[in-house]
Amino acid sequence: MGHPAVTQVRQPERGTNNLVWIIHTAVDGGARRGGAYVLRIHQNAAGPQVAAEHRLLAALAERTNLSYDVPVPLPSRDGRTVVTTPHGLASLTPSIPGDHPRGDLRELELAGAALGELDNALAALPEELAPFDWGSRTLGEIHPRVRSAAELAAELVSLLPDEPAVTWFAERAAQIEAETVPLSAASSTGCATGRRSTGSPASSPCRGDRAPAAAHRPSASPS
Repeated sequence: MGHPAVTQVRQPERGTNNLVWIIHTAVDGGARRGGAYVLRIHQNAAGPQVAAEHRLLAALAERTNLSYDVPVPLPSRDGRTVVTTPHGLASLTPSIPGDHPRGDLRELELAGAALGELDNALAALPEELAPFDWGSRTLGEIHPRVRSAAELAAELVSLLPDEPAVTWFAERAAQIEAETVPLSAASSTGCATGRRSTGSPASSPCRGDRAPAAAHRPSASPS
């Protein structure tokens, strides 16, 4: 069976962590399916980590009841969801319609609700589906701006003193601190200094996300 004809290839207007192209294809009335897809060239993860991420996305789509869509990678002809190309590891997902957030209060509330829904869905999945062993990292390695759960809780309480979720988090901040790696295991800058449980070097969170350069269009197909 043939594939829909590609009508347009463009890069997103905003910066991304990886090299990304939006691929638009023609929609016909036959058996072929058209629409928009996202081609991603992975820049910050090795093959096993990308495959683990894809397994987690598939589990979220198949085993949970999220109220929004999850970008589940499409398989290639031989069933793989990530393939090697001359430009790096590539994956392809259907494009999920949406708009860039404006940052107003209503959108922040919606984003918080969506994140809470995702957290609950992840909590219901087996731990072995986690692409990374976050428990072996300090809070500063997970995110350089969150050096202490207690400090974060105090800041949230000062901003939202009557919010039940903030109270819940504040009551458990000490437990969260106790369950994470001591801060002394990280460097004074808060950057990762150890190694992941997979044996691959830990990447530094102090480096800013790199926006994609005006790279030439990849000639290799991910399918």
